Amino acid sequence: ETRTATQASAESVTEHAPGRKLDVLLEQRKTPLIEELRADIQALLDNGSLSEARARLLQLAAELDSKTEFEKLGFILALLGEISTDSRDFGAAELYLTEALELFENNQHTFGKAYLYMQLGRMHIRTRHVARHAGNTYDRLLVARNQISKYRFDSARRNLIQVVDESLLLDRYATAASALESLARLYRITGESYQRDQSLLRAARLHAASGRETTAHGIIDQLEKTGLDYGRISQARIDIRTASAEYEQDVKHLRQAEDYRLLYNHYRSQGNMERAWQLRIKTEIALSGASKRALYYRQPDVLALLYDSNRNMNQAENFVTIAADLFSHSNNHDWGEKALGLGEQIY
Repeated sequence: ETRTATQASAESVTEHAPGRKLDVLLEQRKTPLIEELRADIQALLDNGSLSEARARLLQLAAELDSKTEFEKLGFILALLGEISTDSRDFGAAELYLTEALELFENNQHTFGKAYLYMQLGRMHIRTRHVARHAGNTYDRLLVARNQISKYRFDSARRNLIQVVDESLLLDRYATAASALESLARLYRITGESYQRDQSLLRAARLHAASGRETTAHGIIDQLEKTGLDYGRISQARIDIRTASAEYEQDVKHLRQAEDYRLLYNHYRSQGNMERAWQLRIKTEIALSGASKRALYYRQPDVLALLYDSNRNMNQAENFVTIAADLFSHSNNHDWGEKALGLGEQIY
């Protein structure tokens, strides 16, 4: 007598399809669990404390039983994937999202599957966006160099400054350094010696920060030959050594994290989830010890990036379509509209 109509309807459905009982009841949640979990870390996300948010979620995930608490674990992994996407750590994002999708598929959780396909689509959209942005920035660099050759210095200067700013936003230090060297060439032609020296000093630091210490010292050697004062030369060499040392330390953290990831996969395949999650947490600790730009120290050439992004676009279209269909079949029409909205961002 105390049962609601919704509960009665759910039981009616599950009498004939026992395997769907848990799925039906979970999908009736007024506030999806993913939103409840997101609310717990929203303050950290708003403050930009992504590493701390990831660490908190990983610690929570390590305490869960993947068999009895699969829904909570799946959505924690989904959140980890979302945060990794926002950090442009797309390798980690794909790992978390596909692992969560596997959990929901194994437990016939339709909303969870739909949500994960939507987030996989979003990840590929973001990857495609970064590739297009990098490609447009590189095109602008080529245009600026052509403008220098045609003595259109004002336009070239504006374009090169924009290339530097945009490349730094994407942590593409090598492109930014190359643009600064072109900018220095422009300043040399126009007789702006101080601006030329500043551009080259900055380019040297960026080369060193991305593991090109020899190139960085070569630039400083050339500046020394032009008569740049000893104090600025000396400070530049100190900056290069410091940046190179930070780069090497970052690489060590990344390699350590990769080792932990391999061990995590090993223990997970053996069914030793407790040990596996301990290693996953160590992976996050290792990554938190590296600077943000360290994640991109092996960035591919822009043409390779654009070529690979064609696959990202196709994958995004596929995943978003699957997500929208699953949401529709489970009567989550609002979420289906969100998935279709993502489709409009694919280009």
